[in-house]
Amino acid sequence: MLVFKMPKKMKNNQFGNLDFQTVKDIKKDLRQRILSERRKLSDDTIVDYSNQIINALLKWDIYNNANQIMLYTPMPGEPQITAVFEHAWTNAKQVSVPHLRDTWGVMDAAVIDGFQDLIPGKFKNLLIPNPQKLWIVNPAIIELIVIPGIAFDEYGYRLGMGAGYYDRFLPTATKAITVGLCWSKNVLQSVPKEPHDLSVRYLITEKGIFNCKKGKM
Repeated sequence: MLVFKMPKKMKNNQFGNLDFQTVKDIKKDLRQRILSERRKLSDDTIVDYSNQIINALLKWDIYNNANQIMLYTPMPGEPQITAVFEHAWTNAKQVSVPHLRDTWGVMDAAVIDGFQDLIPGKFKNLLIPNPQKLWIVNPAIIELIVIPGIAFDEYGYRLGMGAGYYDRFLPTATKAITVGLCWSKNVLQSVPKEPHDLSVRYLITEKGIFNCKKGKM
């Protein structure tokens, strides 16, 4: 596991003692730095790493035993999981994806039956469920949620894009197991945390599946 270096004056175990604005500023800087590095990945590397992540996910008992799953529509540079959608539909799983409401930072789970149910959204390169065909499901029925992240730490805390969609949504998915997807080089020793931040239970990278509750990769 590679560790992304933090500012020299900050120790990894000090994030919890920082004030709110300081944490937001550190997150913003870290987000920009990691995204800059992520954009340097070649298309071939993204395909190769994505395939390794997909293979691990599709062999995972937790995925195979779940009938109600929530996936994400990948943006460039993220693990590309088109094959997971196809596998899930073939195996009669109900697949939902995020539906972003007009209210900033709030989302629902919307069922899609095929890629034809997706259209370009307000964010560049992000496909969303067609608002003319929305089928919103109760998040309490979802058994597995697959979550993208710019970075995660070894305890499952996530660095996202900063809008807080998943932080608001996940408490409503009361029985869902959560798994984060990212590249192994973006698994950090520690991610700066705010009081509302939630951790995922598992991580999958191109190197395998990790139980974050154990605290070590």
